[in-house]
Amino acid sequence: MNAFLPYLKYLRPYRFHFWMAMLAGVVFAVSSGFSLPMMADKVFPRLFGDGQQMDGLTVAVVAMGIPLVFAIRAISGFFNVYLINYCGVRILESIRASFFSKILEVEPGYFTKSRTGDLVSRMSADTALVQLTLTEAANDLIRQPLTLLAAVSFLIYKSASDQQFAFIFLCLLVVPASVFPVRALGKRLFRKAKQQQVEQGDVSNLMTEAVSGAREIRIFRAEASFLERFQRKVADLLHSQMRVIKYFHMLSPSIEVISSAGVSLAFVVAYIQGITLETFMPLLFALYMSYEPIKKIGVLSSRFHRGKAALERLEEITGYPISILEPGADRAISLDRARGEIEFTDVSFAYGEEPTLEGVSFRIQPGEKVAVVGPSGAGKSTLIQLIPRFYDPASGSVRIDGNDVRDLSFEDLRRNIAIVLQEPVLFAGTFEDNIRLGKPEATAEQVEEAARKAHIHDFIVSLPMGYKTEAGERGTQLSGGQRQRIALARAFLKEAPILIMDEATSALDSESEEKIQLALSSLFEHVTGIMIAHRFSSIRFVDRILVLDKGRLVASGTHAELMESCSLYRKLYLNQAGTDDAGYEARSAV
Repeated sequence: MNAFLPYLKYLRPYRFHFWMAMLAGVVFAVSSGFSLPMMADKVFPRLFGDGQQMDGLTVAVVAMGIPLVFAIRAISGFFNVYLINYCGVRILESIRASFFSKILEVEPGYFTKSRTGDLVSRMSADTALVQLTLTEAANDLIRQPLTLLAAVSFLIYKSASDQQFAFIFLCLLVVPASVFPVRALGKRLFRKAKQQQVEQGDVSNLMTEAVSGAREIRIFRAEASFLERFQRKVADLLHSQMRVIKYFHMLSPSIEVISSAGVSLAFVVAYIQGITLETFMPLLFALYMSYEPIKKIGVLSSRFHRGKAALERLEEITGYPISILEPGADRAISLDRARGEIEFTDVSFAYGEEPTLEGVSFRIQPGEKVAVVGPSGAGKSTLIQLIPRFYDPASGSVRIDGNDVRDLSFEDLRRNIAIVLQEPVLFAGTFEDNIRLGKPEATAEQVEEAARKAHIHDFIVSLPMGYKTEAGERGTQLSGGQRQRIALARAFLKEAPILIMDEATSALDSESEEKIQLALSSLFEHVTGIMIAHRFSSIRFVDRILVLDKGRLVASGTHAELMESCSLYRKLYLNQAGTDDAGYEARSAV
């Protein structure tokens, strides 16, 4: 139960509904646990005694009163269930929103350590299990303890009036006796339920991999291997599910056996003490009304243990510490539109123990175009990801217009940066929606103009629905070049003063690349540009080139200067020039 305490804050907006559900639960409990045994004690004996204890009018009143009690019980039970479910659904909505919000807040590095399928499983399967706990279990959480309390209250009242304290004491020994199976099975159930949710995530992750890697699986003839892995994962999941089912359904029969022992004890004690049938039947009725809640409370405990396992997995995400934080209001610096100066001062960074960047320092003037080159693993992509604060440096500083990026709000910082990554992502929605991601308030005319600049307009208008055509999930029906140009259109539309490109033309054919290079030369006239380059033909318009090697800045200068002074740059360039026709173009253009 303690695992649910952090989520009680979500109940605050719905506390009126919760207290009304409590009130309805009290009415239900009194009508079930007290009124029904009282009727068995006071009303039925007079009706079926000697037949002369009640006149016709009283019989008529009683006849109408019995359905009235059951009607009150039914109505209060309905409102209790409805209002508790309302609270549960709303709380679940808040939990999902909190989970999704955290996914949007965590730094991108978190996703390199997490599995997509497992995250999806937590969002769907785990939240569904929490929903079951918050609705079905929450219903009994109020009704059953109150019903038990009302029934025990009647037993105490009846034992006091009939001087049958020993009888009641022995019969109620069932209550503490029921705690033992609840605790013993509950702990095992929690462990198995958590293992089940983990294995559910494994299955979900494998399915995600099979979908995203469908082509690779087929070309390498790995279908049988993946099918075997899937069957093994499903078998493990089935095994865990059956163990959860076993422990979940063992609890109720265990409590029923203990309860039946209590009823048998009641018969024996009643016989020994010579309790009359007229006295015994109301007590037996009340015992039943108390034993039934005990059994349901045991089931309730099982549900909470299963829900707790799912909730802990959700808490691993919602409680994940955010390392990239916005500056406090007392130190935040306002930046409307940046001039575009970028400065790295003695910047170092490491993903683990192995350093990725070491002591990198350089300055890019407003409007300057700079390319970053170097062998694979030199730290090029890491370097550009420090500018929009996808990561923070371990030491040193990154500044825009003289302001440390850690002192700028995310809104001010990222509003001034457009970025086109090597592997652009298209989202479910139309082409217009995907381009407008760069500027949500943009008009249709502005979207079209950006598409023209990115040389994707002609392709879009050739489609039956034009800009209203669905791009498809992740744009998988488009070529790599088409996806890249959609991403470029976003950057054109945003019109940010700083443009970062991670080899944004790498997926283009030579004809498309030539068109994009012309568009980029026009766009770069008005912005500060920093570009990671793998193809030297893509950096023909830059003013300066930075050379990285093993996380260090080893050289800086123009193409001609670096060909003279930097052996690494010369080697990279000549290697590409010897295998890529674009190298000749770059030789004369850079």
